[in-house]
Amino acid sequence: MSDRSSSWTSCMGCCSSRPYSPQNNESTSRWEDRASSSFDLLLLGTEGCGKSTFLRQMQYIHGTGFNDVERRDFIRDINGNIFHDMEILINQMTELAIDYSSPNSEDLIQAFKSEESSDNIRLQATRLLWEDEGIQVCFQRRAEYEDKQRLNTSAKYFLDAIERISEVNYLPIENDIIRVRRETTDVRNYFFRVRDVDFKITDIGGGVRNRLSWAQVLQETVTCVIYFVAMDEYDSYYIPEGEGRLQNRLRESINIFREIQANRWLPHTTFILFLNKIDLFVEKRGNSRIDNHFPEYENEGMEIGDEDGRSFIRNKFIDLRARGRFIYPHYTQATDPENIRVVFYAVRDSILQMNLRFYNLL
Repeated sequence: MSDRSSSWTSCMGCCSSRPYSPQNNESTSRWEDRASSSFDLLLLGTEGCGKSTFLRQMQYIHGTGFNDVERRDFIRDINGNIFHDMEILINQMTELAIDYSSPNSEDLIQAFKSEESSDNIRLQATRLLWEDEGIQVCFQRRAEYEDKQRLNTSAKYFLDAIERISEVNYLPIENDIIRVRRETTDVRNYFFRVRDVDFKITDIGGGVRNRLSWAQVLQETVTCVIYFVAMDEYDSYYIPEGEGRLQNRLRESINIFREIQANRWLPHTTFILFLNKIDLFVEKRGNSRIDNHFPEYENEGMEIGDEDGRSFIRNKFIDLRARGRFIYPHYTQATDPENIRVVFYAVRDSILQMNLRFYNLL
């Protein structure tokens, strides 16, 4: 197991092999007010799994959104995402020996890389480079260098929108804020009211250095853990720091979830599994076979009649549940507000039902 998955000594348990869909009946409404209407949720998952995207959707759906000052605060992150991705593409043009189609490519690269260039000049250079046929080929071949230099999930979205983003009075729109990559480096609390139920949601960074704090937070009172999985990472790899071998990102997520389930200190904590980025997973499946990265899929996938592999990945996590514990899985697309709205209503209802059972009111 890599350093990324073994840098902390896990957490907790609980789970069900299929989603629980509570019945809306008179008994539930009669007793809801006698049980707790405030719940603490903890978000966990590896780096880039979509937790921050989910929280921003929640802010739009169940919060107050973002005012203009807060929206402007995302501009630096958006520009940083764009510059990060273009720098990778420029580097890989050389590595893959791809020729530029533009005769001005050298001047554009110099303008992009110059420390004296303003963000606006760099954005204009990026816009013209993105139009280059060679850069487009390099982007299409991103799977060849993902283990060394990884583009952001929303790289294409922001690069396609760069003309709008480079305008003088640019103010990020909702979709920009939802999609921008902003690393979580500490513990943050968010508060939402969803249909008269209050939720405190705690987010902890998913990077290696952040995981040492997971166990500490897990020792506090938590109603439920929502564990995020980036489904599209089944064919993604990275080289852990200090190691010379490739590690599959989805296997890393599975290994970390296994460690969490093995923890004996939190036997009553409920788990909800967000199998996230289902849209990217479906898009990839047409060009990337699961069994090339998970050889066991050839047998296990066939046994469960799994046409596109989503059940195979779901069961990789469900099968790790400890005896007597339950996992409630949901397929999610954190960039889709309607998907998150519907899924979180189901999460709310499930938590209320579990709470009623805890107080023997159901």
